[in-house]
Amino acid sequence: MPGTKIWLSQELRDDLERFARSRTLPTRLVQRAQIVLMAAARKSDQEIAQAVGVVRQTVGLWRGRFVEQGIAGIEKDAPRSGRPRSVTPARMDEIVRLTTIGRIWRAHGLKPHMVKSFKLSNDPRFCRKTAGRGPLVSASACWGSGDFGG
Repeated sequence: MPGTKIWLSQELRDDLERFARSRTLPTRLVQRAQIVLMAAARKSDQEIAQAVGVVRQTVGLWRGRFVEQGIAGIEKDAPRSGRPRSVTPARMDEIVRLTTIGRIWRAHGLKPHMVKSFKLSNDPRFCRKTAGRGPLVSASACWGSGDFGG
C-alpha cells in the first residue's frame, strides 16, 4: 500500500535520477533520491524499504519530507535536538580575543607546539635565576608561578 502520492515533473525526475546514479554524492542523498523515485513509481513503503535496504519508517519519513519541502527536504537532515548553546558565537569570539596565553607566548617568543619535551623546575627562585638566559628559558619556566624574574 503506497503512502503519500508523489508527482514529479520531468525536470525534477531527471535531477533525482542523476542523484540516484551518482557515485560522488553522499550515500544518504543517493538513497533518498531512490526512495522518492520508487515512491513516484507507486511502490509501497515496504517494497521500497526492501529494495533500498532501510526500514519502512525511513521510507515514510523521506516520502513525507519530500512532499512537504521538495528536493530541499531530502538534501539536508533536519536539525537535531540537544542542549542549547550556553555561549553565543559573539561571546566565544570575545573570549578568544581576550585570552592572554597566546599574547604571552608571542611576547616571549614561545612556540610550545614546536617543543618535543619540557621540564619545569620546582625551585621557587628558578625564575629569578634564569631571568638573563633568554625569553624561552625564563618565560616558559615561570609561566605557572606568575613570577617572570626581575
